[in-house]
Amino acid sequence: KALRIWLPKNFLPNPAPRPPLYTALNCVDFSLKYNPNREGVDGFPSTISYIDIPSGSYCTTHWDKSYGQYYVSVSIDGPQLVDSGWDYAFEFGATNPSIENMPPPDENKWRVETVMENVILHLKTGIQGYELEQIKLVGVDYEDTTKRRTLHPTQ
Repeated sequence: KALRIWLPKNFLPNPAPRPPLYTALNCVDFSLKYNPNREGVDGFPSTISYIDIPSGSYCTTHWDKSYGQYYVSVSIDGPQLVDSGWDYAFEFGATNPSIENMPPPDENKWRVETVMENVILHLKTGIQGYELEQIKLVGVDYEDTTKRRTLHPTQ
């Protein structure tokens, strides 16, 4: 039993399998729980109570040459079941592409599959990705905290 989450082109799972072998790797930033209070992130609707995926689940990152895309596989081992109709949520890490490598809107799509014994049971395609924005203006003020005196501020 597993979920496959296909990232839009140019997005990288953490860590991303590397050429020439593209060997599957264990996810680094993987959590069975979803944190709805993560700072700076617009998450899922707060009106829904999400369930953690079952204990013992694990995440691996993969590259598919035929699609030219990365995906993560979240495997649910043992007798645990994931019931239809419940709202499950978990987290895994990914790296956004640079603004220059951001896929156009028609290619900025996610895909989710449920899989058992490598057979796709459910498929959801065309899940719209998010847009990235460049930082327009940055101001940095710093202070020498060891001597508690202000240095030349940068504006």
